[in-house]
Amino acid sequence: MDEAAQFDITLVTEDGQTLHCKCRADTCIAAAFEAAGFRMRLACRSGGCGACVAWLQEGHVQHQQTVSRARLDAFPRTLGQPVFLCRASPRSPVRVQVAGVPVRRILSPLSNALNASSSRTDG
Repeated sequence: MDEAAQFDITLVTEDGQTLHCKCRADTCIAAAFEAAGFRMRLACRSGGCGACVAWLQEGHVQHQQTVSRARLDAFPRTLGQPVFLCRASPRSPVRVQVAGVPVRRILSPLSNALNASSSRTDG
C-alpha cells in the first residue's frame, strides 16, 4: 500500500449529518478530520477506551498499532464493524457512522485558509 495514497472519508453523525474529508493511508481517520477543522471526542488516542468508536459501513480500514480486541468486541455490530477512529487508517474510500461521538466543525482562520486552498486544488 502506498502510504501517500489518499482516500475519501465520509462520516455520518448521529443526527444524520454527512461530513467529508480526505485521509492518507498512513494517517488515522480522527487526525484527518481534526486537520480538516472538525473536533470529536477523543480520550486515550491509543485504541483502548472506545470513546472514538464508529461503525464501518463501506470500505476497508486497518488499525495502526494494537487496539483492544476486547473493547472492539464489546460494541454491537448492528451498524457495521466497530472501528476506533483514533487508530483506523483507510485502505480504500470509507464510510463510517458514529453514534454518541459528538463531532463539530471548528472554523478558524487556519481551517478557513486550508479549506480555501483545498477547494482551489480539488477542482
